[in-house]
Amino acid sequence: MRKIIIAFSIAFITTLCTYASDWQFTIGTGLTLPYSRLHAKNGKMEGLAMTDIDTWQFESDYDLTFMLVNVPVGISFKSDLGLGYAITDDEGIRKGGNILGDFGVGYSFVRSERVTMGLFAMFGFDYSMYKYTDNLRIDGIKQTFKLDIKENFLTYSVGADLTGVFRFTKCFGLFGSLGGRWILGGKVDGTASILGESSNLSWKMNGKFIFIPTVGVSWTF
Repeated sequence: MRKIIIAFSIAFITTLCTYASDWQFTIGTGLTLPYSRLHAKNGKMEGLAMTDIDTWQFESDYDLTFMLVNVPVGISFKSDLGLGYAITDDEGIRKGGNILGDFGVGYSFVRSERVTMGLFAMFGFDYSMYKYTDNLRIDGIKQTFKLDIKENFLTYSVGADLTGVFRFTKCFGLFGSLGGRWILGGKVDGTASILGESSNLSWKMNGKFIFIPTVGVSWTF
């Protein structure tokens, strides 16, 4: 048994060393500016029905991209992670923070010494957090109340990315990506507080899209 394990280990390491040079690994860092159209329905606040949410969201994120390409064959893998700021129009402009990530597999149809370009099928998520205060007026009462609101937007999406890398040297270059996503689902939840009393809010995310352009610098190994 020991001889079998040793033989298998030697064969595995030999294969890995033989084909390691077939893979090209690129790390990219830059700016991504996702734009979303969002629709959420079945809203509830402590069991009471709420109106649907139909809005947009714009993000400005620091992006980190990883891409692995098999040079002889073209099969490729890609992953992204973004962190930054978000704004939305929910009865007024709201500002918050967000994090997004995705992973995909695809095919690099250009694999030259200077240029790599591929098309990827992607699955991703996007999570945004908002906190703001509204003035609330109640019919028949002259006093204005402060309404403190926290909202969290979570979406799951599927789509495609067209990604390219242009290298000035063997390692250093520029990269860019243009992606589109269809929102499969998700949710909006949060709280609304007035005079020390809080109520829970929730909606079910229901479709629409995300447009994701990204540009930055890259290092290839």
